[in-house]
Amino acid sequence: MIYENGNKPLVSALVNEDDAVLKLLLVFVTKLPAMLNEIRSLYEHSDWESLSEKIHSLKGTGGNFGFNELTEVARNIEAEISKKEYSRIDVLLTQLDVLQKRIEAGAASYR
Repeated sequence: MIYENGNKPLVSALVNEDDAVLKLLLVFVTKLPAMLNEIRSLYEHSDWESLSEKIHSLKGTGGNFGFNELTEVARNIEAEISKKEYSRIDVLLTQLDVLQKRIEAGAASYR
């Protein structure tokens, strides 16, 4: 699903909400690259417990801000960690990176 849309901007389901929600949404979009960098670092250091916590948080936050695709990938990573099947996580993290770029592109339409 992630690659089917290529580089198509990903717009939040909440884009038509009030200004306060939109401001929070933009804060999330701004902080997302740092969040993903931290997640990648935890993966590279095999810190599975901390990675699980950060991914769980991203899953919830992504859903709260209307990014269902982000939530889906985070859910898949969470499942891999719980099964101790770490080999597929790198591919899923790459999917998060693609989504982050699409989310940033979509955010341009919020302003």
